[in-house]
Amino acid sequence: MDALPYLKRAAGLPTEDPASFRGKVSMNLITNVTDEVLGKLLIGLCLDAGLYPDLYSVPYRQYPIELKDPASGLMAHPADISFVLFDINVHTDAALLQDETHLDETLNDLEHWCASHDKMVVLTTVPTPYRNAYGNLFDKDPAFALVARCNERLAQIADTL
Repeated sequence: MDALPYLKRAAGLPTEDPASFRGKVSMNLITNVTDEVLGKLLIGLCLDAGLYPDLYSVPYRQYPIELKDPASGLMAHPADISFVLFDINVHTDAALLQDETHLDETLNDLEHWCASHDKMVVLTTVPTPYRNAYGNLFDKDPAFALVARCNERLAQIADTL
């Protein structure tokens, strides 16, 4: 997929007339990634499909608050579909990697939010770190073990949806 046409299309959203589309889709994006490209890509894909997008992106590093607070923007935004994407990267200061209690608490909060949300939720697994200082013993790396545990828990949450 060539993302550039969708990103260009998303840039024109402010000039689009919502009435000219065949429908509207409301979306949530919950992530710990700072890049805004994913949200823009979702908007461009919707526009290209003839759907007017209404996207709420959880602000950077606010997912722990948004998943808990009944008055948060996430809770107030009734989405047709929600996308959940977390990254655990040894090269960043990812809170999910630095504090295992934060990961467990986040996954518990996510599970409760999913259970209370009656629309579609797309959960993505976290990419596993295959190359690092551990070389071919990458599966012995504490980050690998944490990612594997996170992915197992995400799969369990998905099974309950």
